[in-house]
Amino acid sequence: MPPIGNAILTNPAFIGNVADVYTATIGYDYKVARDSNTRLTYRFTHRQTETNSANSNAVMLAVKHDYDDPARRSLAARRSKKPDRASATR
Repeated sequence: MPPIGNAILTNPAFIGNVADVYTATIGYDYKVARDSNTRLTYRFTHRQTETNSANSNAVMLAVKHDYDDPARRSLAARRSKKPDRASATR
């Protein structure tokens, strides 16, 4: 999820000037468990004008838990399935 604001892009020293902006991002995904994933992301941003420059670094960690895992649903359905009375009396 991106940050709400980025000071490097809205700094008054840069407004109205032609600027070069360079951004590099690297991310790493890791499956912690069957229904949980994590993502670690690092982002570097550099902004350059004729008179000013600025750098921004960000590290973000996201954790996602999938509550609607199809494998978990089918397992729960098999556990809760009761034998049919008609087939049990035959």
